[in-house]
Amino acid sequence: MVFSNFLKSINEMLRVTRGGGFVFFDIFNKNNSKVFDRFLKREYENNGIGRLFKFCKNMGRFFIGRKGINWSYNTMTTPTFPEKVLSLEKSQHVANINLYYRGIDSKLNLLNNYEKNKNYERLIFVIQKSKEE
Repeated sequence: MVFSNFLKSINEMLRVTRGGGFVFFDIFNKNNSKVFDRFLKREYENNGIGRLFKFCKNMGRFFIGRKGINWSYNTMTTPTFPEKVLSLEKSQHVANINLYYRGIDSKLNLLNNYEKNKNYERLIFVIQKSKEE
């Protein structure tokens, strides 16, 4: 899903979650250089002169008969800085935030050192809501 205000959306998810319940979601890590470079490329291709360049490149592929034509002009995956999400930890509604990454073996691993998050393209957040009194 695409949200215009990411933190507001998470706060709304927490609002409707029972006390002690969990909210799970993942983000593309904007601190990761590969993710950020792909995002900049998509932004360039979807605006102004980049859009014209993409159109010409696709037309060339069409006339040559090559595959791999991409006519889509949307940016559905907007990366987010994990620090923004971690700032929710100070909220009175949040009891705990755990950050996970997918390892080489495809298992989820807890990321204990938040400083090393730039090594991972995708991060999974598990936020536990405080128990309501």
